[in-house]
Amino acid sequence: MTGRLVRNTMASATAGLSVMLGGFLSTVLVARMLGVEAAGIVAFATWVVTVSIVVADLGTPGTLSRYLPELLARGDQAEAAGVTRHLFRWPGIIVSLLFLGFGAYAIVIAASGGTAESGSSHIRTDSLFWILVGLACVFQTAANYVNGYLRGSQGFGRMARLAVLSAVLQVVATALGGWLFGANGALAGAIAVGFLPSLLLPGILSRRGSLSPELRRRVDRFTFETWLGYVGTAFAWSRMEIFFLERSWGTESVALFSVSLTLANLATQGPLLLTGGLLPYLSEQSGVNAGEKIRDAYAIGTRLIAFLVLPACFGAAAIAPVLVPAIYGGAFAGAVPSAVLLVAGAGFSAASSVGVTYLLAMERTRFVFLTGGVSAILVLLVGFTVVPTFGLLGAAVARVSIQTAVVLARVWYIHRSLKTPTPYSSLARILLAATACALAAWSCTRLLDGVAALAVAIPVGALVYGVAVRIVHALPRSDYERLNKALVVLPSAIRVPAVTILRLLCP
Repeated sequence: MTGRLVRNTMASATAGLSVMLGGFLSTVLVARMLGVEAAGIVAFATWVVTVSIVVADLGTPGTLSRYLPELLARGDQAEAAGVTRHLFRWPGIIVSLLFLGFGAYAIVIAASGGTAESGSSHIRTDSLFWILVGLACVFQTAANYVNGYLRGSQGFGRMARLAVLSAVLQVVATALGGWLFGANGALAGAIAVGFLPSLLLPGILSRRGSLSPELRRRVDRFTFETWLGYVGTAFAWSRMEIFFLERSWGTESVALFSVSLTLANLATQGPLLLTGGLLPYLSEQSGVNAGEKIRDAYAIGTRLIAFLVLPACFGAAAIAPVLVPAIYGGAFAGAVPSAVLLVAGAGFSAASSVGVTYLLAMERTRFVFLTGGVSAILVLLVGFTVVPTFGLLGAAVARVSIQTAVVLARVWYIHRSLKTPTPYSSLARILLAATACALAAWSCTRLLDGVAALAVAIPVGALVYGVAVRIVHALPRSDYERLNKALVVLPSAIRVPAVTILRLLCP
């Protein structure tokens, strides 16, 4: 992998880490300041915004990340600008219609005499809630498009700076809004997080260019098929269970499920951020027909992401009974069983994330659409049957089962249709080491109580994982060398201990 890929990956990781921490701190603030019920209201709003964005952006940020690197690598600036302007038309129209729809619903509520109440009644009777949700959709859709453009044009440094500032703005807006105006005020954070990137959109769209009919067909087909896959996948990955939980069990159940998913995201997003520069790199290589490099990148990326994400997820699941109350408070202890399941299961889906990037780079969007569609059908069936009967735990079990099935189908397809083997042997050794990490951390929580258990369990789990990795030879030496080179871009205060750890891990 090139030095530019490493730099882009680190910048993308910085951007993603900022977004993740901003969202995480915002949920903690809401939970601590406003309680379980208000946290459920904000979580429901976040889910509505997330699903609305999936519908509105039509998968165009992913298309920009796929095609701009290929065009710019050929020096075709005019067609790159043409693709950028062409892709924005429908997202702009759809998000405008969504905002008008939320506004119309708010007017209907106001005309019927609706007032702000608590819990689920708040969601159905407060017109201001839906106006704020609509504004969040507009700003976040625009921000997603800008971020897709920056990824595709290799502007990762600029994207990282914007993400850091946006995360700070989100936390401040959530805290001030929640303190002054309660659950509705906390939604200011969902609006603020998309504000700064949105300011770049007019300048990006002002650049004129050309677009050949052949490229237009490729771009439109990729966008449409990818979007259909994203829509289906959104049901399985984007908290669709929240809708059914709110209808059957109320906003408190929504809050507990959201906390469980937030912990799962916290455990997985750090390693996943390292894949941010991978799609532009693979797309660029596909444009110059570098097939062997693409296959190598898939195998290397899969091993390294699993190396980082599996111990993080298994370890977090092991300490979840102590971690959840410590972060969110004792009122959220009911989220522990679902958190254990969701965090552990997220490790497998996150470890396969490189496979999705590989499929998109190879333009195998129809398979993404197929698996997304099947996932959507399964989630709907579960939502109408399992969730109303078994509630929070049923939703967690079903989610993990569906996502695991998708992962297995993805690995099978890549191996059979793309003739690209998955590094099964390394993954099995990493899984064994991650299991040892989880057992060690869990043992500490059984021997100690409270925060002291966390203070001991985390370093003990990490130490056991390191020893197990060295004993079972989890990674080939070449992967350690790649990690060592990647660490060059880090500050010395972080790089020196990280390099030392790598030397200890490598047999």
